[in-house]
Order: sequence, then structure tokens, then C-alpha cells
Amino acid sequence: MHIDEKNFISSNIQIFCCPKCGSNLDLNIDSLVCSKCQQNYQVVDNIPSLFWPNEWDSSKKDVTADIKSFYEKTPFPNYDEFDNAGSLMDKARKGIFAKLLDDQIPFGARILECGCGTGQLTNFLSISNRTAIGIDICMNSLKLANDFKEANKLS
Repeated sequence: MHIDEKNFISSNIQIFCCPKCGSNLDLNIDSLVCSKCQQNYQVVDNIPSLFWPNEWDSSKKDVTADIKSFYEKTPFPNYDEFDNAGSLMDKARKGIFAKLLDDQIPFGARILECGCGTGQLTNFLSISNRTAIGIDICMNSLKLANDFKEANKLS
């Protein structure tokens, strides 16, 4: 785990919880461990993998795996080779939704984007001195988001 990600996780450990039982998580060398049920969650490419499958009755159809598989193969929206922090800001400010969010969310705010995909909005919102955390079930999309964050030195 990179020092920056480990420092971020350790200094913000109170915002993470076990998706299985809801208890606190403790940071180990390369994983997070639940303080109650002892479930271990790996950190893959500096990204905590906190996915826990549904525990529904087998008669209830669960499409989670199908959706996850689709987005692992087809992350959306994708970055192109010319994207950088400046082009991301230009792109986001041209869209009304991102512009409204940027105008209304104060500097220094803490943001959680659920279903962030490739993290374009998460990365955009983090530029203005905000702590923006993106979560998604697709590890491939999260890797693209994290790669962009690291390449553009976003914290």
C-alpha cells in the first residue's frame, strides 16, 4: 500500500465500517480487518476492497455479479489519453450537474460518491480542497480513477 493511501486510510479509519456486520475496521499492513467479526478486506492496488455479497435467500435473483462483470469489461465513463486535471475541470464545468455541485459544495467538505464508476466526478470535486471518496463495486473502474488521481497528483 502506498504511504499516501495508508496515511489517508489510517487518519480517516473512523469513516470506514465492516460491510458484513457494521463494526469498526482496523488497518493492518495490506488489509482492513473487522474488530468484531474478524472479516479481512484486502487492499488491491491501494484501493480497499470492501465488497460483501448479498446474503439473500437463493430464490431471490441477485444481479450484482452480472452488473459488476459488465462494468469490469466496460468501465464508464473512460478517461482518454489526453485527460488531465485541467481538462477534467473544463469538462465538468461545461455540464450543469457538476457545475452546480462545484458551486454549492463548500471548500473543505467531505464527500462520498456512491457508484462513482471511473471517479471523474470524485476527482473533479477533490480538486477544490475537498475530501472526495468514491466507491464502486467495479475494481477496474476504481483503478482508472486512482490512476488518474495519482497521475495528476490529486490528494
